[in-house]
Amino acid sequence: MDQAKQLDDENPALENAAKYICNLKCGLCPMVVEGFHCEFECSLETAPWKCWRYYFRQIALKDSKKDVSGKEAG
Repeated sequence: MDQAKQLDDENPALENAAKYICNLKCGLCPMVVEGFHCEFECSLETAPWKCWRYYFRQIALKDSKKDVSGKEAG
């Protein structure tokens, strides 16, 4: 699966943050650093910063599902 096509967006702040974190982590993907399960298959075209962007999106999505009391919405 081409992660670039899956993760295209118009959010330069998120892209810059992902690139910054990726550089701080020596180019390692969040799967290695954070133990994050990624749904993408890595290939030579895989850009780790795009994995970080996806990781941040998943965290935000998970947080948005929590209600005010801090419990998972379900």
